[in-house]
Amino acid sequence: MLAVVGLTGAACGGGGDSKPREGTPAATGVAPGCDVVPLDVASKSLKLELTGPVEQKRTSGTTCVFARPAGGASATETVYFNANESKESFAIIREGYEKNNVKANKIKGWGDEAYAVRIRLFVDTNTFSVRKGRIGVTITSVAEFPEVRTLMKEVLKRVS
Repeated sequence: MLAVVGLTGAACGGGGDSKPREGTPAATGVAPGCDVVPLDVASKSLKLELTGPVEQKRTSGTTCVFARPAGGASATETVYFNANESKESFAIIREGYEKNNVKANKIKGWGDEAYAVRIRLFVDTNTFSVRKGRIGVTITSVAEFPEVRTLMKEVLKRVS
């Protein structure tokens, strides 16, 4: 059974839409490695015991996968960095959700644009995506949305 739960969009200070600092991923459009999402920051922010990250390079960026220790829940926590993100490319996934009747809630006050989605399949999963300059960051997690926001705030400090 698939259930979609809406999220409300309070800003809570997420990096604003100011111009990215020179040389940062947000300014250059180059996806960073997982060193910008250290294990201790991810675990503390999401309030989950995690291992990793395992870094996976993609043509369009980098994926950082955090897992639970053996015997823990099987869901992974993932941070995606999309290189050379534009307004048009950022809209593709959001529009895909909406074409499949999944409400993507626009979130103000985070980067140049942001949205959040909560999907329930076997467990509730929160997705929070932010475009800041030329970099896109998406976090997918079973953690509650306030914790996902905390991690996003930490990540945006490091990429913009």
